[in-house]
Amino acid sequence: DPHELQPTTMDLFGKCQKERMDNLDQANQELDKLRKHADKLQSELQEALQEAEVSKRRRDWAFSERDKIVLERESIRSLCDRLRRERDRAVSDLAEALRDSDDIKKQRNETTKELNVLKEKMEAQLEKESRMLQLHATSHNYSHDSAIDNDLQEWDTEVVEIDLVGLASDEDLGLDLIGGRDDPQYPNDSGIYVSCVAKGSILEGKLRPNDCIIRVNNLDCTNVSKRVVLETMRSSGGAAIIVVRRRKVGARSLYTTQLQLSNYEHGLTLETGIYISKISPGSLAAKEGNLAVGDRVLSINNKTM
Repeated sequence: DPHELQPTTMDLFGKCQKERMDNLDQANQELDKLRKHADKLQSELQEALQEAEVSKRRRDWAFSERDKIVLERESIRSLCDRLRRERDRAVSDLAEALRDSDDIKKQRNETTKELNVLKEKMEAQLEKESRMLQLHATSHNYSHDSAIDNDLQEWDTEVVEIDLVGLASDEDLGLDLIGGRDDPQYPNDSGIYVSCVAKGSILEGKLRPNDCIIRVNNLDCTNVSKRVVLETMRSSGGAAIIVVRRRKVGARSLYTTQLQLSNYEHGLTLETGIYISKISPGSLAAKEGNLAVGDRVLSINNKTM
């Protein structure tokens, strides 16, 4: 019946339309889900790209740091090689310096031995010469009040080293000499004697008045002029080795003398007093140089003796 089929068709159409709408809704929901998922994936992709870019920059930085470290390592290696070479050179120089030092010590010891031998020979020669000179030498007296030191003193030989470093060519030595070949002070004696040593000079405390200069370095001064002695001292360079005869306290000699007076005066004037009998070597009085054995002491601190 046509009237009965029409509702059925309509129902089917409505049902189909409903199913279609449901399917469309589901499809739209799926599309929304897919769109959200795509957006999420796109966001994750962007984050991944950003992380990749950061990782790339970090990788480039790491490579750059690695290159710097390699360069620093090469620089340190080069520095170590240079320091090693310098160390080896320093060790070699030190070994050479030690060898030179040993050679210098050996030379110094040999020179010392030679000087000792030369000193012994010189002392023996000087002793022989001094014995000959003592036969006709007369003691030189610097006291203004007494002449008794001829009986109190005898000659001794000493070696004096004078440091002349820093002495200007025109600077005065502060030394006055008497005697010599051109102006002998005693008969048959051309020896050179020290008459005065200036205070504050480089010779103060080294030489003393009345010292007889026997030798200056290699120069025999027993028969030369004062000028030659002074020039030799000045030309000595750093140091001068001076050998002198110096009076020292010895045994007193006793003499018995007979004077035939008759109608003549004996001419002697006797007096009592205090005289210097000994000056200790190296003492303040010895360094002063103005006092000598045989000098008469008149007063001490304004107190009459």
